[in-house]
Amino acid sequence: MHEPHYRDALRHGFTLARQHTYLWVFALFAALVGHFGISSAVSSVYAGSISGGKIPVVRLDAFLSFVTSFPHSIDASVLVIWLLLTLLGLGVGLTLVALVSQGAIVSASAQWFGRKKLPEAADAWHNGVEHMWRLLALVLIKGIVISLIARIIASVSAASSGTAFSNIIFFIAFLVTLGIGLIISFLHIYAVGFVVVEQYSLKDAIGSAWRMFVDHWLVSLEVAVLLTGVGLLFGLAVFIGFPLFMIPAIILWFFSVQTGSVLLYSFGILVGSLLFIAFIMFLGAIYTVFSLSTWTYMFMKMHRHGIVSRIVHYLKRG
Repeated sequence: MHEPHYRDALRHGFTLARQHTYLWVFALFAALVGHFGISSAVSSVYAGSISGGKIPVVRLDAFLSFVTSFPHSIDASVLVIWLLLTLLGLGVGLTLVALVSQGAIVSASAQWFGRKKLPEAADAWHNGVEHMWRLLALVLIKGIVISLIARIIASVSAASSGTAFSNIIFFIAFLVTLGIGLIISFLHIYAVGFVVVEQYSLKDAIGSAWRMFVDHWLVSLEVAVLLTGVGLLFGLAVFIGFPLFMIPAIILWFFSVQTGSVLLYSFGILVGSLLFIAFIMFLGAIYTVFSLSTWTYMFMKMHRHGIVSRIVHYLKRG
């Protein structure tokens, strides 16, 4: 077992995100399936608790009732069905592209860390396509398990409602389910690594991910906390950047007051908003590449060498 490589992991992650800009394109899509770590666990459990742990599905009878409620011709109903199917296809297509992009970044990161050579964009994309269905299965399994866990919160909240300790019980249940959700997030991270980097089957990847988590649960938590801290810095940059990108709107507002032209002010708002959105996408792409590549680096170190927790390391030294 080796000492932690957190500084090296963060440095390699930032270097990869800064120098290899074609990964930013993959990152814009990969962000659609979420990030790894604490933020992923918190958002997943919170979203599940809000929905009561129910998996969103479309009931056929409700869909048919919606279509037949239109007091128009058959052509209108066909148009509605076509539109809904188009949106469904677009959603499925974006999800698959996001998973392929996630696999491409993980694969490219592993090759860069191992051989200091980044594959071509087409090769990275091909590697992502190769693992797409197993990555989709992992996302579905994670979503189902998170939904089942969220139902615990809803059930406990309903059962304890009206009692003197209802708030305490709900808080404890939420913490327990959040902890389980965090474990599932770590298992997802490592299973993706075993699928993409080590070419494992879905069953072997999940089993190996569990063993890796058991051996490195404290390391996993330490890395997640570090990346959450970096994520907060990126969020702070977005917060600071908002007024800066509204400067065009402020300047044009001044001229619009002088000239009485509302069009100038509207144009300034449009330009400022587009620049701010581009800024968010830019930072989001960099953070996505950084986060995925850092987790990939740590996965490879855990799998091939083993890592001792920084806390345990300091305790032993003390």
